[in-house]
Amino acid sequence: MKRPWMDVNLEELDQIIDRGTHAPENDSGPPSDKTPGHGRNGASSYTGAKKVAVPHPTLHTGDSCPGCEKGKVYPQKEPKTLVRIVGQAPLAATVYELNRLRCNLCGEVFTASEPEGISPEKYDETTAAMIALLKYGSGMPFYRLEKLESLLGIPLPASTQWEIVEEAAEVIKAARDELIRQAEQSEVLHNDDTGMRVLRMAREPSDDRTGVFTSGIVSTQEGRRIALYFTGRQHAGENLRDVLEHVDPAAAARRETLFAQRISPGPFRWVMRCRAIRPNSPPAQRSCWPTVWRTEDGSS
Repeated sequence: MKRPWMDVNLEELDQIIDRGTHAPENDSGPPSDKTPGHGRNGASSYTGAKKVAVPHPTLHTGDSCPGCEKGKVYPQKEPKTLVRIVGQAPLAATVYELNRLRCNLCGEVFTASEPEGISPEKYDETTAAMIALLKYGSGMPFYRLEKLESLLGIPLPASTQWEIVEEAAEVIKAARDELIRQAEQSEVLHNDDTGMRVLRMAREPSDDRTGVFTSGIVSTQEGRRIALYFTGRQHAGENLRDVLEHVDPAAAARRETLFAQRISPGPFRWVMRCRAIRPNSPPAQRSCWPTVWRTEDGSS
């Protein structure tokens, strides 16, 4: 008996065999907790975006349905969202052209009033905030921001940026002092320093130091963190000493200081637990061990 002729596509046959070979042996495992998605950010992720409500041009709540002509339409719980992102300069400028009229007889000039809501100053407080965030939060130098703004048609010299930030720093000085006060009352302090270049820095005539440091001090308490940065001739140990100058004794009793830099002698009593000891550390640091509490003089 002859077998019936079958027209087989070899490529499809290879795919069928591969699927059978690589099929999982057991599919009864627990389902994955990961929800499948497209990996994109939804509209709710844009918390800083400007929100614009767009009403329906013809329908209102309670109107007859134009589709079935029997029911009534009511608003949905969630509106349809459209996310549109546009490019703009970090600092934008607006030129207001105030109309002026002049009398041809007496020569008096009448000028239109300024629009409501605009700042009386050329650079308002948001300008200082954005420059400070770009410079000290994102690491963008003044000259680089000057070049970017110039390419976008907005002159903003680096010297002007510094004057704006310097003036704003005096306004928020009270907030800085409060952050230092809260940081010194925390339970744990982490600090370290690194070299920093400063073009010109005023020094005392008796100061024989040549180094400039930026010290970072991070305090943690009840799940909150405060980061303090100091740039100058003092290294991390000296800046930490200044922060702890008016510390609350109750907070100092439960604090542990984690450090990895030079410690300068001071009028107070150091209590520390060493996590890392550098080979060139001073003798006061070499005597510390990861699980032993020491004071500055080396006593337990």
